[in-house]
Amino acid sequence: MYRVNLRQFGYGISAPSSVLIDMLLAEIPTAVWRDQGGGMDAGNYDGLSAVSTPAEWAEFSKAAIEDPEPFVELQQRFLDRQEMPLDPQDVFQRYAKLFETARRVEIRPTAFLPERERVLFVANGNVPTLQLSFTKPLAPMVARASLQASW
Repeated sequence: MYRVNLRQFGYGISAPSSVLIDMLLAEIPTAVWRDQGGGMDAGNYDGLSAVSTPAEWAEFSKAAIEDPEPFVELQQRFLDRQEMPLDPQDVFQRYAKLFETARRVEIRPTAFLPERERVLFVANGNVPTLQLSFTKPLAPMVARASLQASW
């Protein structure tokens, strides 16, 4: 995404993912696609414009192109609530500190081998990517107790 100039687009629509943040930061009118059945968790993006049907998509598209400012203002309030660091120097320093700390950590092998595999998933919530890519596909293994998963 970093190679695509998102500002060249009149608007953007995405399922709940980090692509939405990219579009918000590009300051283009953005909507969250939500499935009509409500099966996909989009809770992390509450407060943003949402579309579920082709009619809603068309309505959003028309409004976004005619007057993008109300959408951009709504999105800026959403970003402000996230308190996400956006200053490139600050973000760089945070990552540098994180990697420097990781470099100093001593990792020792465990004294025993577990009888089953253990997997730890770290995410900013029970997000769709985690659900669709890991939770659902691994559910049978967890049910058989051949895998212990923590999320």
